[in-house]
Amino acid sequence: MTDGREPAVTDIRVVSTATAVPREWDDLAGPGECYPTRRFLGVSEATSGVLTRYLLSEQDGRLNGGLATALALPASPWLYGRTDTVLEFKAGEGMPGAAECLAALAGEQAVPRAVGEVTRTLAEGGPHARVTDALMPSLVCGGRHVSRVRVLSRDGDDAGAAVVGDLVRHAEGVARELGARSVAFLYICEHDTRVRDVLAGLGYLSCESGSYSDLLLPDGGLDGYRAMLPRKRRPVIAAERRKLAAAGVKIGIEPLSDDRIGLLAELESQLFTRHGGSWSPRQSAEVFEAVLAGFGKDAMVAIAWMDGTPCGFALILQHGQDWSIHRVGFEYDRIGDLPVYFEVAFNSVIEHAPSFGVRAVHYGLGATRAKQLRGCTVTRTFLYVKALSPQSPG
Repeated sequence: MTDGREPAVTDIRVVSTATAVPREWDDLAGPGECYPTRRFLGVSEATSGVLTRYLLSEQDGRLNGGLATALALPASPWLYGRTDTVLEFKAGEGMPGAAECLAALAGEQAVPRAVGEVTRTLAEGGPHARVTDALMPSLVCGGRHVSRVRVLSRDGDDAGAAVVGDLVRHAEGVARELGARSVAFLYICEHDTRVRDVLAGLGYLSCESGSYSDLLLPDGGLDGYRAMLPRKRRPVIAAERRKLAAAGVKIGIEPLSDDRIGLLAELESQLFTRHGGSWSPRQSAEVFEAVLAGFGKDAMVAIAWMDGTPCGFALILQHGQDWSIHRVGFEYDRIGDLPVYFEVAFNSVIEHAPSFGVRAVHYGLGATRAKQLRGCTVTRTFLYVKALSPQSPG
């Protein structure tokens, strides 16, 4: 170097638990959603029963990048967080590029399965699908949660791209050590061009994997929100609230607490059952308990009550000036066509957000059209995957 200084030394260190991740990690995660942060990674780690590895890029003792990873197995039940099933579902939905990725990775004869078929296979056993044999186990990068995927780095431009590239290459080595057959980034934001360029340059195949919805809140609380909606949508909120009031439904937002967990777990398990999944109230309760332990007062719940008992809820996680709607659940036989979801996830949340200093609400993946009609900005996400060549013996 011409200035006489020694070149900076970059090292990538791997740790196995979120508690071993340094506090500086959250500085790289920055403002916005809570999912890349240490405390949420700890919740995910405590409840998913999955092997985790956290890659730390350090330069002269300073953290300048990070990547959370989790090893998805052929028996993993979280179908939208594992590489083979996400690719199958997206191919079945006709997502751009998904059928081509499936054919390239699992052969031209690979046929995507539906959610119910995968669930039955997991419950009853049976031969693996072609794509499962080709890709699983898979090292899922970004963490074991269904949300936008982040590769953390401190620097912009070329320096940041170099950090991302080093982390991705090192993740491939970790994947091989763990016996994985593939490495995947399931939900990369379309605007994250630095990561997308790095992955494309390293030979990853890609396809569209979903749409993520965010709501930037205007000034003025619920009235300001109504004013930002198209004119024909503005009367909808008042009509929904009249319908709920006529049915005797009452809504409140309160801190998540131990005495509510059992009730919420029952409602969430009904949601999974309705959509073809297999999930018990005890599993839900374990997640709520971990969220309460990790987030404390930053975990809140909007609850709909009918005849003195809950009939629906939305779990809210706060990180800085942002709320993320993390989980929902409903007693469908009781609520019928009542607009409980829109009240607990939108109207009441938007009404109370200003008193908590919240300026944005993140609604995550799925139900894109309904969220757009509610004023959300939608961004596409992309799956990136690379099949790993078997290592030569010795």
